Amino acid sequence: MLEQVWAALGEERYGEARALLEADPTLLASGDGQHTLGYILAHEGLFDEAREVYARLRVAHAGEPEEHIFVHQQGMVERLAGDHRAALLLFAEEHALIDALPGDRAFERAVNGYEVGVNRLALGEIEAARAALTVAMTDAQAADDPMTLACVHRALGDLAAQTGDSIEARAEYECAQAAFQKAGADRAAAEVRARYDAL
Repeated sequence: MLEQVWAALGEERYGEARALLEADPTLLASGDGQHTLGYILAHEGLFDEAREVYARLRVAHAGEPEEHIFVHQQGMVERLAGDHRAALLLFAEEHALIDALPGDRAFERAVNGYEVGVNRLALGEIEAARAALTVAMTDAQAADDPMTLACVHRALGDLAAQTGDSIEARAEYECAQAAFQKAGADRAAAEVRARYDAL
């Protein structure tokens, strides 16, 4: 059932995804179910409800390796809500939690750095955004995750577009499109192609 829910989310059919999730009370009550519910609520614009879900999950996993995941999701909620300063504070917390974990955490750092860059860009902090995204790209390449690479390339394309560098923006969007296609994210690939065409 969870696969069906995420398939609907991948196509941004949030209402359908929520209906599927709520049709399975056992799944809904599980940790994975609650994590997914928070994601749906955030993307439906129900930010207070999403905040409550992720706050509960963070408390439940405090001190565990998974805690940073729920801090990340709290930051994502604030980004979607348009409170980029609050988001950045949460992503700083997440970064500290990731750094405290053992082993190579390139993937986690890349995803965190992407969010920092996107929020800095939204605030018009161009050089801080560029710095965060440059580091995120290095980590994404080390992690070799097509979806993360695609997202960072897209953000770098947005940064270039915002600063009037259409040549660099097109190059980044082309890389993003290819990586989204490799990841099987056809909708995202089409969206980034539209950004390319709009330049």
